[in-house]
Amino acid sequence: MLSHGAWKRYFAGRDDIVGQTLRVNEQPYTVVGVMPPGLTCSLGQPEQIYTPLARDPNRGHGFLRVLGRLRSGASIGAAQSEMSVIARRIAAQYPKSNRDTGANVVPLVDGMVGKVKAGLLILLGVVTLVLLIACTNVANLMLARSAARQRELAVRAALGAGRARLIQQLLTESAVLGLAGGALGLCLASWTASFLAAVLASNFPIPRIETTRTDAWVLGFTLVVSLATAMVFGTLHAVGAAPPDLQEGLRESGRSAT
Repeated sequence: MLSHGAWKRYFAGRDDIVGQTLRVNEQPYTVVGVMPPGLTCSLGQPEQIYTPLARDPNRGHGFLRVLGRLRSGASIGAAQSEMSVIARRIAAQYPKSNRDTGANVVPLVDGMVGKVKAGLLILLGVVTLVLLIACTNVANLMLARSAARQRELAVRAALGAGRARLIQQLLTESAVLGLAGGALGLCLASWTASFLAAVLASNFPIPRIETTRTDAWVLGFTLVVSLATAMVFGTLHAVGAAPPDLQEGLRESGRSAT
């Protein structure tokens, strides 16, 4: 099997590559297919070709990395127990080469990003902290703005707008502001994602970082986060701003707020 990159790079994407014979390490191989783009199993350089596993009569390698799917209803613990039994049997049959060799079953995501998981979680925490700081600053600005709008809110209340109606108006304004900020952030992300992914890929071994892009999942996540932050911080602002003191608010026309 050829990787998609090797098929494009070395064979110019020829449609008749299937069935052709190639020599790899002086061994002839018949090409039976091409892998889809973006598929890789290694944490380092992406693979170029995939060949059948050759038997090692010397049993000297001591390691083998296998990808598989769990049977429906099976768990990682059950698979680990079964593989441990198999490893002990092999060690008993070949004590010279397999005495200290066992089997370790882990989820694929842990096997691929286990070394960088802590760093990614720290990065996510930093992003969350920046989001909270931004939301706090915007909430403070909205509270200051509501102080300057006491007369407007008092007039609305005097004309019959109840507490629920005023809170609804303020929450709507917060939602519009949150969605506008989310849309702006999404546009910036779509423009800079490829550049940032290339910079990270050249400095940190993050698996599949080159495939980073803005897709439907990113759009949905941005929508949820924008609405959630707008509702949470907008509610704090709305509850504190409505309803105002009518007499005090109507006298605000001759005053100024800073």
